[in-house]
Formats: sequence, structure tokens, C-alpha cells
Amino acid sequence: MESNIVEKIKKLLSLGGSSNENESKLAMKKAQSLLAKYKLDMSDIDKKESTNIKYEFTNISSTRSTWRLMVADLIADNFACYTVLNRNGRKTLIAFLGEKDDVEICKITFEYALDCVKSNLRKLQYKHWKEFHNNNNKGMTTDYTMGFYSGLKQMFDLQKEQNQEWGLVLQKSENVTNEYDKLTSTKSTKAISYRQNKIYDMGIKHGKEFSINDKVTS
Repeated sequence: MESNIVEKIKKLLSLGGSSNENESKLAMKKAQSLLAKYKLDMSDIDKKESTNIKYEFTNISSTRSTWRLMVADLIADNFACYTVLNRNGRKTLIAFLGEKDDVEICKITFEYALDCVKSNLRKLQYKHWKEFHNNNNKGMTTDYTMGFYSGLKQMFDLQKEQNQEWGLVLQKSENVTNEYDKLTSTKSTKAISYRQNKIYDMGIKHGKEFSINDKVTS
């Protein structure tokens, strides 16, 4: 954990020289706070180099569900990581690359988000069957998942707006970016056609309310 904190402090110190006065002050204030919290001084920062890069696959395929990749990209961007795709036979598996602690958080958050989507969709499909006595729920999955993605993005954006220093800390480190640039694996996204209806709105609501704390406390 300490090496990850050191890397964050390094990023903040580099931002301390920003020409943007507000950004510079925020960065230096957060760096000082972390130095005090973890009882570190500048000699600790100067002598340590972050080599704690991790590249880990999930068991989640993006081949038939582009929305999964969109959610993975969103979560990775908000935890200083990259999303990477690697073909394994007929499957294209989703992986995360970044500092070890960040990657572990990404993976847990991503898998929990997908579990929540799956659970909520089952409830909506059952409700549809109860109301209309048929299984014709075509388009429901796409509408809900795109709504969930939109709500999740709004939730992350609001968090960063309310905690301005987060945006500084969550920038990807130079080591992570260099490692990502070496990879030959691909990253791709596709446009998804969906309808904005009450299912989409329900997805937005659940996305905004999503919290990994629910998993920790359950």
C-alpha cells in the first residue's frame, strides 16, 4: 500500500508546478495531507520508485455485451487504471492494468456492478412477466444497462466535483501509462442503439445509487 501512496504523492507534487493556480494549490495541499497521514518525508518520496504495476484479467467477456466494456472503461478511468482486451479463443476477456491496489479495487467494483445489473434486470423482467404475462421484453437489457452506465457516470462525476482533489490523485501514473503503451492488446468500443424510456430511467437511478460499500457491508 505504501508504494501506491508514494506514487500518488509524486503525481500530486508534479501537479504542484501547474500553471493553473487553483490546481497547484489543491495538489500541494493533498500531498502535504498524505505525507502527514502516512508519516512520510521527502527523502521517502525521492528514494522510492513504483514498480507495483499489475495486469489482471477478469472472467468477464465483452464479445456479446459491449455495455460491459463501457462500464469497465468508466470504472478504470475513475481508479487510475486502463482497460485492456485480450482474445482467448472465441472470447474477448476484459482486464485492468494499473497500480496493484487500484487494479484490485477496479476488479471488485466492476464485478459487483455487473452482479447488481444482473440482479436488477431479473427483477425487472419478472415484474414485466407479472404485468403482461409474456416474456417479450426485447430491448429491456440494452435500455437498462445503458441507463445504468449513464447513472454511474453521473455518480462518479458528482463525486469528483464534490472532492476536487480526487481528480488529481486519480490521474494515471507515468509508469502505468508506459506499461499500457507497450501492450499489443486492443481496446475497442461500439455504438449501441437504445431507447430512453422508463427502463432506461430506472437504470440511471440504480447507477447513481451504486456503491461498493453495499457489498462491503452486506
